[in-house]
Amino acid sequence: MLGMQQILLSLLERRFGPLPQAARERVQTASADTFQAWLLRVLDATVLDDVFED
Repeated sequence: MLGMQQILLSLLERRFGPLPQAARERVQTASADTFQAWLLRVLDATVLDDVFED
């Protein structure tokens, strides 16, 4: 089974295409709260930066 980080990366790639390495690193080092916020934002984001906005 895929880990949660891999699921988010897969969703991001499906929606926005190939991800920059910096985005991959952010996903891999995010806190649990930040990670949860990103999972929800991917549903409404129109560009990748919308997911990672602070």
